[in-house]
Amino acid sequence: KIIENKYLKENILQKEMAENKLGANVKNEFENVTYNGENAGNSFTVDAVKAEIREDENIVHMENMLVTISLTDKEWIIDCEVGKYNKSNYNIFCSQNVKATDGKTIVYSQNLDLLADESARIYNNVVIFDEEESNLYADSVYYDFKNKAYTVNMFSNNESVKIKLIK
Repeated sequence: KIIENKYLKENILQKEMAENKLGANVKNEFENVTYNGENAGNSFTVDAVKAEIREDENIVHMENMLVTISLTDKEWIIDCEVGKYNKSNYNIFCSQNVKATDGKTIVYSQNLDLLADESARIYNNVVIFDEEESNLYADSVYYDFKNKAYTVNMFSNNESVKIKLIK
């Protein structure tokens, strides 16, 4: 039940973010911004065409985000239309037409959250393709970087995750 409440709260936050276009209660506006950081030993950059700081100075609201994460064995590039970056805890929230790739695997969704607890949550119309022609269709995928474990779910009990694995 706690997990369901956490996901409900995150879904409400993401819905508000998607509906909250840039321009409301703006304190500072920037164009062509780049933030660099490191989280759990992995360096990352967050680029955006347009960024705004509103009521919370630690939250940067962005348009046309490009996130690059350098892991020990590969680099992931995430592209989205709208997002938020939290400068104090390094959480990154991407929404609207999200595409993530490491050059071998491509992930499409409407939301992707990279959290400082070394996890990623991908949700809303998740489609994953890899170079071996395997694919996955689901509502939600949770990835734990530390344990390298996936949890794949559908929001409705009436639907099934669709996976095609090719070796």
